[in-house]
Amino acid sequence: MLMKKGRLKVETDYLTLANLLLQANRIVVQPITAAIAGLSVQLPDNINQDPADRLIAATAIATGSVLVTADENLRRAAVLDTLW
Repeated sequence: MLMKKGRLKVETDYLTLANLLLQANRIVVQPITAAIAGLSVQLPDNINQDPADRLIAATAIATGSVLVTADENLRRAAVLDTLW
């Protein structure tokens, strides 16, 4: 979105930039599995109602990852291990 809105200007297209960033930083992209999607709709009501936030939370739970976030709702959720 930053590139599309002109806020971030780079000399390449988005896909090339994304691949370069992933390779340079050893980032692993976690796909949304059926289990993660299912968990996202079963999370407690105190988790954000935003579907994207619920998928992020479910992914952290499913992968046993610490979620780095400033989102207060996610940080207060007992089912999530968060850091900020």
